[in-house]
Amino acid sequence: MRVGPALRLGRRLAFAKAGRAALIVSLIGIPTTGFAAAAVVVQSTQATTEETLRYDLGHSAAQMRLAGPDLPGMRQDPVQWQYTQTAPHSPAADATEETPWADLLDHVPDGADAIPVSTTQVVVAGPKAPVAVPTVEGATWSSALDGHWHVLSGSTPTSDACTQPSVTR
Repeated sequence: MRVGPALRLGRRLAFAKAGRAALIVSLIGIPTTGFAAAAVVVQSTQATTEETLRYDLGHSAAQMRLAGPDLPGMRQDPVQWQYTQTAPHSPAADATEETPWADLLDHVPDGADAIPVSTTQVVVAGPKAPVAVPTVEGATWSSALDGHWHVLSGSTPTSDACTQPSVTR
């Protein structure tokens, strides 16, 4: 197939009616540019997996969280740790409220440091009545957690009771 005659014909048509050629280019180019810009904006506002893990873990290697009793049949997603699945007809699926939960620190590998951090509610005196405030307990100032927790003002605790941020297993 010869391309030369087709190119000559296309050039003649484009330059014969310059207004029509500009209209066609703009009808194709403007929406394409808009869709490309919208795609870039949407993608740049969503965190990547690496960014999410950096935020969740700081400089730590892993995060462990209890989501139920320590029984076979429960699987926790390694990246989105908030999600767990329980296999049907497994010991985890048949667990009751009385089933004891394991001590999470028992599952920390030997030689690894664990920094226990938990959330709880604290009741403080409000202007008219006591108010429940969500709080975080633990050594969140540890350098291993930098990236998830930041000291915005003031300084980190320095007393002996507060400077033991980890439990070595």
